[in-house]
Amino acid sequence: MWIMIANNIVWFEATWRWNILTRALAAFLNMFFNFCCMDLCVHGRLVCFFDLFFCLFGIRQDMRSLKGTINTIGVNNYARVQLAMGLFTCCCPSKPAARCAASNGEVCSGEQNIAAGCISGDPHNPRFEMSDMEWDLVPSSLGKALRTFWGRYRLPLLVTESGIADGHINDERRVRYLSGCLRAVAAAIDDGVDVRGYTYWSLLDNFEWAEGFRPRFGLYRIDYSDMSRQETGGLRLYRDVIHKHRSKHGRSTASTTSPGSVAIQIDGVTSDDGTKQGGPTASTSDPVLANGVTSDDGTAVTNAVVDC
Repeated sequence: MWIMIANNIVWFEATWRWNILTRALAAFLNMFFNFCCMDLCVHGRLVCFFDLFFCLFGIRQDMRSLKGTINTIGVNNYARVQLAMGLFTCCCPSKPAARCAASNGEVCSGEQNIAAGCISGDPHNPRFEMSDMEWDLVPSSLGKALRTFWGRYRLPLLVTESGIADGHINDERRVRYLSGCLRAVAAAIDDGVDVRGYTYWSLLDNFEWAEGFRPRFGLYRIDYSDMSRQETGGLRLYRDVIHKHRSKHGRSTASTTSPGSVAIQIDGVTSDDGTKQGGPTASTSDPVLANGVTSDDGTAVTNAVVDC
């Protein structure tokens, strides 16, 4: 029986690897945001000064009692945040509203943005293609999370949430991103990480709290006027991958060789990161979103001028 908790893992990293202070801050935030809860449930204690700090409040016994209370770890991952530190950060703040796709007063996501003094953190780097939630499409962050959690805890992992908001009807960004995530999971398994499964968020379009019904996460597109459902390219890709995986392991499943198969609908999702290797380059009407994905971390090529 699986006994687990699932945390939202936001992977923090330094924008510039040579900046030691920013790298230290990223390590601190990963420790505080991503590892503290799991440390308690697996080891019954926190790392050094975190453990001492909370023990001063008289909860040492409660913390120790949590040791071994889970046997599996759930991983929710959608975004990574790049941290930057500079003297002019305060004078040149990020402007998430300027790149928001909504023009009718709807709320756009800013929940992953960080700003404090000379420190800033943003889930969107202008060099990268982004989702409708303004998060970079970086499948490699899921692979990093899986490898890190496996190396730290040595417990089976289950990807409980992973997905992308893509409002375009042909949802080519979703196809590329989902392909990249599945390949990141497969690569982690090949490296010895005990990953028990991958679940996509979400089967249907859903209500996204402050953003309302604007983000389209679903593998089925919902027409809210009559609640009808329409298959997306992401659904066809996911269905075909499951079919081929089960066939490889000798398990029966429904055939997906119909004209709606992703092999016919989508051109060339063939590389390890979900990069399109053939057919027309994916594009979007938003000039800030880039055309095409070209590297293993989702970096996109764009000629857009990005203001400070």
